[in-house]
Amino acid sequence: MAVNNTSKVLLVLSALVALAAVFWPSGGPGGAPGSPEVAGSSNAAAEERCPLGFTGPNPHTFGTSKQQAGKGPGAPVPLAAMAPAARTSSAGGGGPGGRSARGGDDDPLGRLHLFFNATIWTGVEPPPGQEGAAAAAAAAAAGNGGGGGGVKRGRVPLASAMLVQRGGVVAVGSLEEVRAAAEAAAAAAAAAAAAPGTDEAAVQAEVEVVGHDMGGRLLLPGFVDAHVHLVPGGLGLARTGVADLRGAASRQEVAARVAAAAAALGPEEWVLGGQWDEGDWGGQLPDRSWLDEAAGGRPAYLPRHDLHMALANTAALQRAGLLQPPAAAAGAAAVAGAAGAAGAAGAADAESGVSAGAAAAAGEDGGGGGGGGGAPEAAAVPPHVEGGVVDVDPATGLPTGILRERAMGLVAAAVPEPPPAARAAAVAAAGRLALSRGVTAVGDMGRYPTADPDSPWRDLVDVYMPLARAGRLPLRLYTHVPLSTWRKLVPYQLVYGRSHPGGRLHWGGLKDFADGSLGSRTALMWAPYLLPHSDSDSDSSSSARAGVNNSTTSNSGGSNGGDEGCGVEGEGGGGRSTGSAPRCGQRATGREELRQLAAAAVKAGLQVSVHAIGDRAVDEVVGAFAAALAAGVEAGVDAAEEAERAEQRQQQAAAGAAGGEGEAAAESEEAALRRRVRQLGERLRLRVEHVQHVSGAANVSAALAAAGATPVPNPLHLLTDAPMLRPRLGAERAARAFPLASLAAAGLRPALASDWPVVDLQPVTGVYAAVHRAAPPPPVAAAANCLLPRHAPPLPQPVGTATTTTTATTTAAAAAGSSSHGADLAAPATAGEVCDAFLASVAAAGLGEAEQAEAASGCAPEALLLGGLRGPEGGRGGGDEAAVGDGGAGAGAGAGAGGSGGEGDDERLSVEAALLGHTAWGARAIGLEGFTGVLAPGARADFVEVAVGGRGGAAAWLGSDQPAAAAAARLRRCLPVVLRTWVDGRLVYDVEERAQEAAGAEAKG
Repeated sequence: MAVNNTSKVLLVLSALVALAAVFWPSGGPGGAPGSPEVAGSSNAAAEERCPLGFTGPNPHTFGTSKQQAGKGPGAPVPLAAMAPAARTSSAGGGGPGGRSARGGDDDPLGRLHLFFNATIWTGVEPPPGQEGAAAAAAAAAAGNGGGGGGVKRGRVPLASAMLVQRGGVVAVGSLEEVRAAAEAAAAAAAAAAAAPGTDEAAVQAEVEVVGHDMGGRLLLPGFVDAHVHLVPGGLGLARTGVADLRGAASRQEVAARVAAAAAALGPEEWVLGGQWDEGDWGGQLPDRSWLDEAAGGRPAYLPRHDLHMALANTAALQRAGLLQPPAAAAGAAAVAGAAGAAGAAGAADAESGVSAGAAAAAGEDGGGGGGGGGAPEAAAVPPHVEGGVVDVDPATGLPTGILRERAMGLVAAAVPEPPPAARAAAVAAAGRLALSRGVTAVGDMGRYPTADPDSPWRDLVDVYMPLARAGRLPLRLYTHVPLSTWRKLVPYQLVYGRSHPGGRLHWGGLKDFADGSLGSRTALMWAPYLLPHSDSDSDSSSSARAGVNNSTTSNSGGSNGGDEGCGVEGEGGGGRSTGSAPRCGQRATGREELRQLAAAAVKAGLQVSVHAIGDRAVDEVVGAFAAALAAGVEAGVDAAEEAERAEQRQQQAAAGAAGGEGEAAAESEEAALRRRVRQLGERLRLRVEHVQHVSGAANVSAALAAAGATPVPNPLHLLTDAPMLRPRLGAERAARAFPLASLAAAGLRPALASDWPVVDLQPVTGVYAAVHRAAPPPPVAAAANCLLPRHAPPLPQPVGTATTTTTATTTAAAAAGSSSHGADLAAPATAGEVCDAFLASVAAAGLGEAEQAEAASGCAPEALLLGGLRGPEGGRGGGDEAAVGDGGAGAGAGAGAGGSGGEGDDERLSVEAALLGHTAWGARAIGLEGFTGVLAPGARADFVEVAVGGRGGAAAWLGSDQPAAAAAARLRRCLPVVLRTWVDGRLVYDVEERAQEAAGAEAKG
């Protein structure tokens, strides 16, 4: 059919109108996250409109890269570019509750906010090799004065003052330097006042300075937690009727907590919660009978604390189709029997979706039981689950209620999803908790491997994006979506870029799972797990497991130890369970599938983050990354960067020739490939999550470095997993666990993370664990409460210590010579009561006035620690005896390193490296380096005010004259405490206000 000229004109006009509908340049905010019109959550992004009625954010504004933050027209000005002094006017700082004290981004007039009388740890790493005077010179050139700390790459500069405007850092340095920067900014504003049409009142506000006396406190960049699960964690805080099973010490206590939660629910509502650990009641795995009566007929689904195993009751299994109700059992018996026979006959078929043991058991006990009077219920044949296991009781052939890895999704899919409003409330609750702990930015890893692949997308589109547009995101958030959905992410980024213009919401990560966890025996290992002599979670127990085990990779020899116990995986990853517990772990995603997905994502220029805890999983993920990067280099993913580097090398060579220097040696093709692979991996920020167990600390760290990968370890997992290391892995493999220092020594920048809500959100405890490989002893944790206002809520129980009592109760019981478990002591309600109990224990120990004064200042006296006021034995104890030295649980803090690879004491990070892991290195892992995680010109003013106990304060902890060993020794006894948190230069958390609220509530009560 011919197209006439009129049709052609109409076609062109239609195309132009369509383009205008998508790319209409509205007058809404369109700057970078650091520009004054849009920075921070207090300025909501305006809805943008086009003639066709399209509403929403302009795609052009979303295209602004987060690395361009601070380069807009109102961006912070580096010190080197500032003019001489001009007029300024000062305003009093006001109190913590006053509006002026709440800072810059909350200030629509753009006043300058000067923070002084502080010790500011900037988080800025000097270039390699620049130490001492060179590092100080480099810091001064960047607008940062001082020096301190000590890590391999140099020393992080200290400062005493900071200038903030519109939520961005303008200058950091000495008070004189920052004052000069303020005067220069005033001069620039005065010059602007002479321009025609300038609003004189606005210019006057620009040069007004608001002072903030920090009272000598330590200022740190806001903590970055690179790996959390925001919505699930927030739902646990915001929901009612949640069964919190943390610390439940018996079956009876589990039932009582479940019954209490069920009582607050309707008859058809689900009992949710979990966080149980079988180690708390002796090691026996629970089964569905533990929950049936307590739930009162309601379905109950309760994940283990590591979120890689779950317990479901009978009603939940029935709703998921894994159990048939009693009424249907008789009619289903013949069907189940036939299915069992078919499953047994087809055990050798690689495509069968269920193991022979499970199918046969279902046939014998579910269907064949009819001759004995009929079973009250029957098991449905479990479907094929890649990377999942449904445990069955070999005596009945019925599911026990324990679900591992992706099999958890069979029941999780039946749980109703909370509506967007409830998830938005969960984000708000999570934000309040995070800010109270000093966390200002997080990497959200989505829900769990059990959730459907679209759930992280729904959270991004239905929850995070509306909150960002409304200016209601409480902290910075970098989101991940499943790796399998990478094709969906590519066009999303082309349309919306990588960041919301408000600067709080960012996206672009792809997440997948290589294996499970140590606690659930699903971490993928090269050698089998050890079989405990009395553990219901063993192969020989009466509650064996059946289902699909995609990666046990076990041979037919049945070896229970040694490398020969885990054979080579069959093609396609179709490993099959034999009706027993996973002996070598569980592959969550097929090896070849993971390699293909990683390669496709790398070629698309996307970030990939893969969960890997077991030593085999870590090796396979590193191998997948290396192969993907090599393919990406071959495909030219880095072509533009390589061309730019080649031009720079030519310029350097020409300059060298002009200066009489010899010509540099030509780079070999192999060396060039290695370099390009490493550089591409660094640019894409390929991440290995957890990196908990390694086949060798040195070789794995080198392989990670060669791939330019970013490790994201969890020091808090070290505390919770310590009791399991030797019993499940043996001394040799336990000695290689959590190789934090080896990762840093290889030139990597490990980004520390909590994995909240797997463990509590406690960055300070995480820093302590990374430095001392132990939890803070109860006296240390209790002493820190003396740094808080008396009516403030007490500090949370540190991860890795007993969860059944508070720190003060534990300390008081220890002082009295008794165990804190079961002690009839009331839990203190305020920080003041905790402090009083601690000081009473110090007095009861007969320590002198100097030690008592040190205790009152927030530090546990050394004599008190040596005197036996410690936590219970093992990784949950919190004393030095809980340190993972020599690779095992319960080894002393001073134990020498054993085995190979630098384990034990050699795997402890310095205080400075641990702080970098939770600030600058964490920001790098989520692609926000230079934007947050540091206090330097051009960065956002996200920081925390920290109180440090003992004589000398912060300077005695991180001062330039303090060696790394002295800083670690100080941290051992003096735990820092977060007092106030600022985001975008705005005060968002104040412990004093929290204390006043608590006091007011107490008075009303």
